[in-house]
Amino acid sequence: MNVRPGLTGLLAFLTYLDDQNIMCDLMHTSPSDINVYFTLVGKRVEVRFEENEVDWCCFTGDESMETDFSELEALIKAHISTRERASHKQNPGSQCPKSRNHSWSAAISRIWLC
Repeated sequence: MNVRPGLTGLLAFLTYLDDQNIMCDLMHTSPSDINVYFTLVGKRVEVRFEENEVDWCCFTGDESMETDFSELEALIKAHISTRERASHKQNPGSQCPKSRNHSWSAAISRIWLC
């Protein structure tokens, strides 16, 4: 497989995934690239296409489902805490909005009940 950068490379790669019956998602999170996300058994793959470069990474796991929502809540809170610390370093005088103090467990429960 010859993966090339740029739009031509992206379209060829999407065609390849389609030919292999691999579903994928595209995400545009910066002005200079488009990311392709897809999963294989036990793996999540990200391929980043830029105008002059293409690279990829793979995350592995056992795909087991968890039932302890306190672990999910802890993951989300850790992410928010890290994000807020980074934001505070960029804007030292800013205060976190009070709306972030709501109950995450209630929100997570509503998501899973839908």
